[in-house]
Amino acid sequence: MGRAVYLIVVALAMSLVHPAQAGFGFFGDSGSFIIIDFGNGNEYFSLGPSTSPNEHFSGKLLNENSPGGQKPFVRGVDRLILNGFENNTFENGGDNVLTAHLSYRVYKQGETPGDFLTLDFNQFSSLANPGDERHEITDAGVNLLNMVPGITGTYFLEAFAWAKIDYASDPDLLPDDDVIWAGPAGTIYKSAGGSPPVGLFTAKFVVEYIPEPNTAALLGIGVLVIRSVRKKIKPLA
Repeated sequence: MGRAVYLIVVALAMSLVHPAQAGFGFFGDSGSFIIIDFGNGNEYFSLGPSTSPNEHFSGKLLNENSPGGQKPFVRGVDRLILNGFENNTFENGGDNVLTAHLSYRVYKQGETPGDFLTLDFNQFSSLANPGDERHEITDAGVNLLNMVPGITGTYFLEAFAWAKIDYASDPDLLPDDDVIWAGPAGTIYKSAGGSPPVGLFTAKFVVEYIPEPNTAALLGIGVLVIRSVRKKIKPLA
């Protein structure tokens, strides 16, 4: 089954799972995807549960999808581009999904992770079932290999999808102030700001650092070559 046909089937199924009552959330099946380009175009990896043909992101060794095979990435040679995400959500009963985002960070194994960076959507479309929507960005162009230091090792790409909503069915929350997270078991987590309680998805990749020769080293090699050539040239009689 093609990916586009599969998502239409999922959207239609969600109309049965989520009848017309106040509610919102990510699709329980294939609600979110992270998009990575290894050099052959965008590849979609599912975040959370999915019966789609796409590979799961969490626990993935990203080197396996490199055109060069399962070998370490080399910065400046190989391609590992985070191009975005796709979030598929539903809304009804006056509740609204307003925005979609993907937060991510890269860190070396054994080191303390830094702060998350965030991608925002730049494309929106309505799906087959009323209230079902897709927010996405597919051309972010984040070079993940440029985010790692010049050190050979194993690195982790950690990510989670989230969306901002107008939770009109809850009188205790003001409009536009709530956030939902796509959790690892398909659960929708909501939090009035702050960090996600759970729902981090992690893949890893291995990088080999090959230092580029600096200018001084190249000049030194040039001098040695010139001296060697001079020694081999005999003076004329």
